[in-house]
Amino acid sequence: MSRLKLFAASVVLAAGIATATAALAERAAAPVARPSADHHGPTVYQTEAAMRVGIRWEYARFRFTPLQDEWSWRCDTLKVIGHPTKIYQSFGGPHRPIDGDIWYGEILTLAGQQGWEAFDMHDVERGSEVWFKRVAQ
Repeated sequence: MSRLKLFAASVVLAAGIATATAALAERAAAPVARPSADHHGPTVYQTEAAMRVGIRWEYARFRFTPLQDEWSWRCDTLKVIGHPTKIYQSFGGPHRPIDGDIWYGEILTLAGQQGWEAFDMHDVERGSEVWFKRVAQ
């Protein structure tokens, strides 16, 4: 009978050691929070775990009026305000044999060819505006 008790005690001890080892391994894998080096005001903590980085987007706005008096395109790298021809040329559109009114669909097409995706269109005070996004370059 004493051998059975000794065996049971050794099994319980081995299980306890295995559980403690697993808990310590998980704790070591968890990010360590420590106070930031430039500590000013409330405590700021930094973690050693890498942050998940998703897709970064770039946004743009195209505003146009039916009278074609002043259109505008704005994004991080380009700001063009003026006649539709000026905006058309800023996109590098093909040469137009006829100098006339530019349809806003032509600007949308050129934007799409440069990777811009229209995701919102609504009316504003004097016309309409279209919002675009594309993966940051």
